[in-house]
Amino acid sequence: MCSDVDDVFYGYHSPRSKCSAVQLAEMIKSFCVEVEREISELEGYSKLPNIDFAMTSKLARSIKARSILIGAKNVRGSCVYVIEACLVSDEETLSYAVLGLRNGFKRTKMRFETYLELWNRIAEKEKQLGEAKK
Repeated sequence: MCSDVDDVFYGYHSPRSKCSAVQLAEMIKSFCVEVEREISELEGYSKLPNIDFAMTSKLARSIKARSILIGAKNVRGSCVYVIEACLVSDEETLSYAVLGLRNGFKRTKMRFETYLELWNRIAEKEKQLGEAKK
């Protein structure tokens, strides 16, 4: 198991899950679009001369919540550093933490895309096998 995602993510694709592959793909797409937007906002806030640490922390908490729901462990952990930098109003640490969050998100997004591609191939093969048995 990789460190980018956790059991929550894997649980969505388990046989006991009520989440279809299409639903999982939509969840991942929504997560990526929203988190991309929020990280861009964070980057903008962190470059302002007078950083609004409360707003920046609020955005990081939103990303963290989304990450928990989908199982994006690496992104969730990166959010903690952003939140901690906001709590102590440290501009330099915030800048590094936001950069780390961006990089962590990119890795996790690639991981999600790889898993979706793999699961789609498996589903297609299972469909082909099922049709061949008929």
